[in-house]
Amino acid sequence: MIRDVTLGQGFEDVFAQYGAILSRVANSYEANEAMQQELLQEIAIAVWQGLSRFKGDSSVKTYILKIAHNRAVTHVANQVKRLDTHQYDYDDLGSDGFASTKPRSYSRSKSSEASRYPSI
Repeated sequence: MIRDVTLGQGFEDVFAQYGAILSRVANSYEANEAMQQELLQEIAIAVWQGLSRFKGDSSVKTYILKIAHNRAVTHVANQVKRLDTHQYDYDDLGSDGFASTKPRSYSRSKSSEASRYPSI
């Protein structure tokens, strides 16, 4: 098996044997089912690309789990960056591209404010 993996063959065998554990890795990093599937696909591609670099210094399982972990960490980091860039609603941007600095409007009227704080 290791010999086949080092020759760049055997991805199907490796994925058949370790697909369930790779799926658990994806599930542990993503809560959303669609994102779990996307991450599993990213992991599968990374494993497929990485098998040609396998030197046999560790077990195949250890090697592909390290690839899966690294890919999952990168995936999560990219998701966080994507969320940070969409923090502001583009409707709030002014013509200069910056967020509006308009003061917030409050729903309380001055009369209700006055009744809340009686004059001394």
